[in-house]
Amino acid sequence: MNLSLSALAALLMVSPALAGDLEEMRFRHLWISYGIIWLLVSAFTYATWRRAKANAEELAHLKAKMAELEASK
Repeated sequence: MNLSLSALAALLMVSPALAGDLEEMRFRHLWISYGIIWLLVSAFTYATWRRAKANAEELAHLKAKMAELEASK
């Protein structure tokens, strides 16, 4: 048996205003969860991008240093 919160509120004789609040609150936690997940994914992506950029700069520095050492031989 699948009852909406409005029907359940009517069965329990809860005020319609409270039933509306319950209906609205039903999806609020879902949006909060999605927001937290997107925030974590974005933070992870940004941190990974920063590490990749630092690694690329270090690699370029090491290549230049190797080229300098090879040229001095």
